[in-house]
Amino acid sequence: MASGSRFAVVLLASLALSVALTLAFEEPRELDPDAEDALQMLNILYKSREPKEFRKVYDAKTGVTRMLSFYWSDCGRETDYVHVKSLKILPDPLQLPGNLTFSFDWETVADLRDPITLDLKLEKKVSFVWFHVPCNRIPGGCHVQNICDAIEKETCPPDYQNCHCPFRTGEYSMPLTTVELKEGGVPSGDYRLTVWLSANGSELGCVYLQFSVA
Repeated sequence: MASGSRFAVVLLASLALSVALTLAFEEPRELDPDAEDALQMLNILYKSREPKEFRKVYDAKTGVTRMLSFYWSDCGRETDYVHVKSLKILPDPLQLPGNLTFSFDWETVADLRDPITLDLKLEKKVSFVWFHVPCNRIPGGCHVQNICDAIEKETCPPDYQNCHCPFRTGEYSMPLTTVELKEGGVPSGDYRLTVWLSANGSELGCVYLQFSVA
């Protein structure tokens, strides 16, 4: 199995950046009715809320019942080139600021060459409704035209054979890695994130994540 790639880092970094939402925005002195409604919706969306999407998991080895919220799935089609095999993120729920530990395995059934486009959709749950988080509230936005350009000048981490395009056909594995997330003030609550990869308008792969911020 090939070593982990910077490509995996980009996807997981997208997860970390996506939850790093800002609470600071100015309220205009005069607002028309539509703007007032939009502002109220933003205030509701960025209000900290107690996570609700927890599930109980019993660990037979330790005899401890843990409350977990993280869930992921490969949402791509069978004909997609890229498929996620495993994904772990700790702690669960996320504690921000704090350390984020993750591992990531994926495979591609064909060589991946630039341009590779990344699109994401982030949603937050309020009561029983999922609200789309506006792209201008996500650092970096919801669209990266070519992630190959974004990682071209990056230095490959130790023990990783390839972190630049093209990515050759095969399996890639990133062992448990810990990074420090310094962003504070992230609204607590339940989130879900969908990330799509595409090339020249054709979907390459899709991954769906559900997580909570405590």
